[in-house]
Amino acid sequence: MAAIRMPHAPEAPNRNALPSVTTALSKLATKLAGLKVSAAGPLAIAGDVKPAILAWLNDFAAKLNAEVLTPVLGAPAPVVTISVDTESRHQLGHYKPFRDGLGLMDRVSINRRFLARPRWDILRTLLHEQLHAFDHNGAGLVPEGKKRPSNPHHRWFVQASDRLGIPCDSKGRSQGLKEGSPFALFLRAHGIQGEEGLLPKKLVGKRPGSTLKKWVCSCEEPQIARIGKSEFRAVCPDCAQPFHPAE
Repeated sequence: MAAIRMPHAPEAPNRNALPSVTTALSKLATKLAGLKVSAAGPLAIAGDVKPAILAWLNDFAAKLNAEVLTPVLGAPAPVVTISVDTESRHQLGHYKPFRDGLGLMDRVSINRRFLARPRWDILRTLLHEQLHAFDHNGAGLVPEGKKRPSNPHHRWFVQASDRLGIPCDSKGRSQGLKEGSPFALFLRAHGIQGEEGLLPKKLVGKRPGSTLKKWVCSCEEPQIARIGKSEFRAVCPDCAQPFHPAE
């Protein structure tokens, strides 16, 4: 009796597998992440991130590729190289399709400032960046014969995001999480829930937002002043009363 062969899922392409020197650089980057250095810059940032966090991100990147991206899109995204860097306070992460300073391709950077966010939200960002990797390789998301839009969050990207369960708008801003979606079911299957992050809030800095303090006068419709100092000595010309901190 002939043996029954089970179908295999398509293998995710890894553009960093060759040449070997690039793979060596990838291993070096991972090793550097475990070093503690005092110099400012990327190495100091990486030194604050435990190798276990990078391992967690890489492990779930592979699972997201196999269990969410591939079933929904019919093919896997390329294997991405993940780094943790301090980015703009308004950027959760980003994808670099071309070779970076280490010669690595398909690199996804997760903003260290947001590692205190809930783990499901960190995975949502990771899946979003993996979708960019899918779109920039092979057939991508743009239909054959159509010109690729300059906006990376084009309509076909937005449609694919919705199918995965992580809807976004044309500027890449998250529109929430779709219940019952492939991503939501993935989170449930792996027990990812609650508000626990990968780092305590005190280690990742403040969230985006103004540091200015709001002061108001005593008018019926008070005048508003936002000041960066702890003291503000000014009198409203209308009510002749000093400004005080807003409650």
